[in-house]
Amino acid sequence: MTQPYPSFTLIIESENLVSCKPEEIQNMFDSLLNQTYPIIEANEVIIGDNGLIPPEILSRISQLIPNLKKIDVERKVTYYQAKNLLATHATGDILVFCDSDCVYENQWLEEILAGFVKAPTAEIIAGETVIEVKGAYSLGIAINYMLHRQAASSELKKCKFYYLNNVAFKREFFEKHPIPDYIRIFRGTCSVHSKQIVEQGIPIWKNALAKAYHLPPQNLKYYLLRFLIMGHDHYWLDQLLAKSPSQAAAQGNDKAAKSSSKSSSPHNKIAAVAQAQPGRRSLSQRLQRKYRYWVNQFKVYGEEYEITKVNVAFAIPVMVFSQGLITAGRLITQFNRLFSPEPHWLYRLTTFLD
Repeated sequence: MTQPYPSFTLIIESENLVSCKPEEIQNMFDSLLNQTYPIIEANEVIIGDNGLIPPEILSRISQLIPNLKKIDVERKVTYYQAKNLLATHATGDILVFCDSDCVYENQWLEEILAGFVKAPTAEIIAGETVIEVKGAYSLGIAINYMLHRQAASSELKKCKFYYLNNVAFKREFFEKHPIPDYIRIFRGTCSVHSKQIVEQGIPIWKNALAKAYHLPPQNLKYYLLRFLIMGHDHYWLDQLLAKSPSQAAAQGNDKAAKSSSKSSSPHNKIAAVAQAQPGRRSLSQRLQRKYRYWVNQFKVYGEEYEITKVNVAFAIPVMVFSQGLITAGRLITQFNRLFSPEPHWLYRLTTFLD
């Protein structure tokens, strides 16, 4: 088959398997094996194995994907660190990132790569990741999760952020702009990385036709911890994004270097980064902003799925309770900030999620 696209490498983590049945990775691989542009055209398909992938699935996939390259990853390595690590083993001109708990539409890979043909100067092409609405629970999670839906479009459009479960970078660009994986938040580092990129005048292009489906939390423990820690992440992201992220990152690196004789821990970096205090919104402003966001998300999801009044009625309690967990996590973190400038014990709960 003549390759009409640049050479590429697929990169897959396995950290997210802790949030679901490990067998879910089979669904992800099945979706990749059914792509309209075959993944065997990749220079390599890199999978990070941290011990969560069922051996029988890994053995079967190794036979079906001859260009599979397995990299052993220690369990203590975080999601973002794993992404950076796996990227160092890639040889393709384009790095295509996907996640172990997502399923990808058949034309996903083709659409992602086509973006670099349509926009040859593009450094980043992001896809559209959604939670498939199958009932009230998935609707409630979809509306209130971190995957912010936008109106569908068949054209490449500039956007302000990407999700690392559905994005492609030119390898040379990524090597110069790696993910700031020292930041001690569970998820959301993509937002910091995105702003670092955009503030340098580098556009992030989005192809909504490159669609992926993300699993909602699959068990009660993960659901409760995930949304509680989301509040922790939201608080620190407010701090991180309140000033120029590149200045914050540079400041963090500089202070960490100066204190290296004391410690090389990322504690130094995050303490330096999170000095700015954002403008505080009143409770009324926060509620109004959240209401407008929910209404918009209902509208966008309603254009794709048939949402009944019963679905909405049962989804709203899920949304409200989830938001309550996020608020509790934010308040706990804000209280701890009175005594320590760094992320605290609530962040340590991420060891159960990563």
